Amino acid sequence: MFDQNKHINATYESVSHMDHYIETVDRMRTDPEKKQREKKSFCKWCYYMSFVGVDDTKPCMACRTDVYGRVKVCTKCAQEHRLCVRCGGDLDMRPRRRKW
Repeated sequence: MFDQNKHINATYESVSHMDHYIETVDRMRTDPEKKQREKKSFCKWCYYMSFVGVDDTKPCMACRTDVYGRVKVCTKCAQEHRLCVRCGGDLDMRPRRRKW
């Protein structure tokens, strides 16, 4: 049986999700929280996008010491090499930076 209200509500929900992602992309572009983001050692993607992951223990991508949580790099290495603690990528999102 066709229920028009369910379809209308689903449409409103889709519009709401789309608006949220557009706002998030705008925040990534303008980076209004850059100082806080860099202080926490997150790249734009990992800072502004919601992240779902599993807390577990694994070796740091840089120094191989154990790190726990939804991170791939320890805080010390992230700050020393300007890496994102969560994904391990360049903090400024430069895949072709000269020195890693």
